Amino acid sequence: MINRLTFFVLLSFVFNTAVCQTSRKDFSIIKLRNGIVYIGQVTDDSGGQIKINLADDNSVIIDKKKVKTYHYADETIVHDNGKYHAKVGDLYHFSFGMKPFDSSNTGEPTISSHLSFLYGQYYKNKYALGLGFGFEFNEALINGFRIDTQFFPIYGYGRYYISEDKRRPFLYGRLGYGFQANSSEFNNDHEGGVQFQAGAGIHFASRKKTRFIVSLGFHQQHVTGNEKFIDELGSEINVNYKAWIRRFVLNLGFEINKPNRQLRYKY
Repeated sequence: MINRLTFFVLLSFVFNTAVCQTSRKDFSIIKLRNGIVYIGQVTDDSGGQIKINLADDNSVIIDKKKVKTYHYADETIVHDNGKYHAKVGDLYHFSFGMKPFDSSNTGEPTISSHLSFLYGQYYKNKYALGLGFGFEFNEALINGFRIDTQFFPIYGYGRYYISEDKRRPFLYGRLGYGFQANSSEFNNDHEGGVQFQAGAGIHFASRKKTRFIVSLGFHQQHVTGNEKFIDELGSEINVNYKAWIRRFVLNLGFEINKPNRQLRYKY
């Protein structure tokens, strides 16, 4: 009961941090090679120049030769302070996951360490889809016996953004298969199985292509195997098991966006 309450408290915190921020759907961001940044509505970018109306109602004409990056309005959610989110384009994601609290109610804590790598794309502003892989280590208690498992998961991933705030809340889910990844230092033998994870998170806006992302999800991994134990009398015990490893996972990571369109100008 306490763990469920903790989960809902953390989930509420995730959504409450998503304070509404003003975004301008018609604004673009143009950064020059000398470091100057212009934010506003582009009215003409044909030929070798870009005309942009700034937020203070002034207009600027920019030579494309001086442009370093150009974030187009139809591909970007721009906020007042120059931070932005990508609507479309490729994404490269890396995160580290850990067990934030014990959910076994046994009084004996177990640990989890998850590394995840994901490639995907943003779709139609509200969605992100991709394929991921990683490495996962989990301790678990099964009928009083502690087991250690290692997996190389491969999974499909989906995300739905709830709003266009600077701190964008989202829901996500992933479904895949965890392949066995035994090591000689562990005295066990287990097989891989289906895994699933679902939860919610926050994607933070940035002035750069790299953005911080945090999520809290419930993870399930099916496992079957055999493990050997030595009891207090020195006798060897073989334990066969078939179970689901279930736990909450807190994921902290970074996500890099590559836009669909980039300004190309031949000198």
